[in-house]
Amino acid sequence: MCRPACGGVEILPLQINVSKVDFTAAAQTIRIGLKQVKGIEKSFLDSIIEARKVAPFTSVHDFIYRTHVSKDVAENLILAGGAFDWFSENRRALLWDLPRWYQTKGGGASFWRFPLPGTKLKILPPLSAGCENTMY
Repeated sequence: MCRPACGGVEILPLQINVSKVDFTAAAQTIRIGLKQVKGIEKSFLDSIIEARKVAPFTSVHDFIYRTHVSKDVAENLILAGGAFDWFSENRRALLWDLPRWYQTKGGGASFWRFPLPGTKLKILPPLSAGCENTMY
């Protein structure tokens, strides 16, 4: 979304695959830089820039897995910056999924997680007789 500013210059919002660290100016546009996001540190900026050199981000999920940005900064990128509007304009849905994505990235227990190949699963004993129809 472009908003006109003084003198006919358009201010372009953050876009995770396009925005540089600082503001950038072109013909009649100025794009907001990633450095303007609250809480973003140099290490986070470096992580984003390095990951983009490999390939553009394809989703917020991809962004989380390929960078070392904290959850708080990712929330700020979604809300304040709109940096992920390219993938989905439904910021509420992106925020809703954020904790799950970070949980699976960090190796925490998750309902959605599958065991790694070669992992031995604990075999549980069968239900004792008469318990098959018990509701819990």
